[in-house]
Amino acid sequence: MGWYEENSSVSETGLGAVEYAEDKYQAPTGKQDYFNHERKSLQLQHIFQVNERAKLSTQFYYAKSDRASFRQINEPGSLNGRSEMDRCSGVVATEANSANCGGRWRPRDFEYWGIEPRLDISHKLFGIDSDAVIGFRYHREDINRNQFRGGDPRFQDLRYAQSFNGVNGSTGHREQIDINVEAKSYYAQNTFYVGNWSLTPGVRVEDIRISTDVKRAEGQPQNNAESDVTNNQSKVLPGFGVAWNGIANTTVFGGVHKGFAPPRPDRDIVASAANTAVVSKTKAEESTNWELGLRSAFFKGFKYEATLFHTQFDEIVVSNGFGRFVNGGKSEHSGLELAGRLDFGTIYNSSHNFYVAGSYTNVFTAKFKKTSAAENIESGDRLAYTPKHIASLNFGYEHPVGFNARIGVDYISEQYEDVNFREGRDDFDPLSGMTGKIPSYTLLNASVSYKPVGSKATFFVSGNNLADKEYLASRVDGMVAGRQRQVFGGVRYDF
Repeated sequence: MGWYEENSSVSETGLGAVEYAEDKYQAPTGKQDYFNHERKSLQLQHIFQVNERAKLSTQFYYAKSDRASFRQINEPGSLNGRSEMDRCSGVVATEANSANCGGRWRPRDFEYWGIEPRLDISHKLFGIDSDAVIGFRYHREDINRNQFRGGDPRFQDLRYAQSFNGVNGSTGHREQIDINVEAKSYYAQNTFYVGNWSLTPGVRVEDIRISTDVKRAEGQPQNNAESDVTNNQSKVLPGFGVAWNGIANTTVFGGVHKGFAPPRPDRDIVASAANTAVVSKTKAEESTNWELGLRSAFFKGFKYEATLFHTQFDEIVVSNGFGRFVNGGKSEHSGLELAGRLDFGTIYNSSHNFYVAGSYTNVFTAKFKKTSAAENIESGDRLAYTPKHIASLNFGYEHPVGFNARIGVDYISEQYEDVNFREGRDDFDPLSGMTGKIPSYTLLNASVSYKPVGSKATFFVSGNNLADKEYLASRVDGMVAGRQRQVFGGVRYDF
């Protein structure tokens, strides 16, 4: 069982280009912006060992999440690089101005539950040692999205804003959307063990239904047929994996699998007045995923792995930057992942273990393969937020008395907030802060921990961005600076 509550003064929006240049860490409406969240959860698991070869397990989960956020900026940088108060037209967002203006509350309720029975069984079908997995999952969601807006500073109080429930117009109840999701998943796979080989064919069937009822949009009631839509999608997804263990402490593996990811149930609507709302029937992502890799600890004190991957998407789901998720057509992604760790203590049989650990990912291809004029996508454009290089390198020391220290760097190469940076595109606005490049950055991190021998307590101190580097982390909703130097410590206790 779990219970979580949060009441934060945090801005959902970033900064315009002029604001960011003045002070990367400012939040003009930060004293009025809020994020309140309460979440209750329950998870149950049942395991029945039928016999030494069969096990039946069942998982049940339930969660209810109620959240409400308040914001006063909707389009950062809209006033020549400065942000405008959303409900006070033409007023620049400042700490003083934000106290005298209203804004938008977004209360949303999510309730979901699911159950998944699964049978694991070992057998000798066709005289071959095998492990089979057969399972089913049922998942249900109920989502209620509301929004209230008004320029009166009393709208900073959620209860006051909700008193306008059912009121039409630019001040009042802007949005009400009810979404119901029902998803069923059936899967089965069997691993055959033949000598040093293991072969795993499998299949998954996904069946999902998303019902979206837009009762209110843009401050007006919606009763037209296009505002209450059900989106049904079903797919059979085969897959095949293979692994070879013919070398000691080494596995060579590969596979090809079909993938399926439905669009998230969200505010994917278009509306301008009463009875004009149209629910977008975004298609699910379908993909074919290939991988070929190696994992090995063949050499004493040295563990490493390498994986090549290639994924082809049909109807990839992307954000259009205006609060909707749309299909971006065909795309492909290819890359290489490397990781390794060298332990000198193991190599030299010493209790003093100095180690070097690192990882590197090169996403050398992440591009659209089809031009879409409607979504301003051109064939060959690189996908948003897909840096080509991601790397991490750490140096550490361990000792049996329970001492562990590590220092290292993390690197992320440049990326774009949208498809390839083109100043001539229709939506390019260098002052908004929402369009353009995100430069590369490198961060210095370290940690130290100590767990006395025989103790159940571990004491630790960890530091992120120790050089206090200023860097741009996101442009999703305006420019947002990455976190500054952060050092924290604590105690973990294992009962």
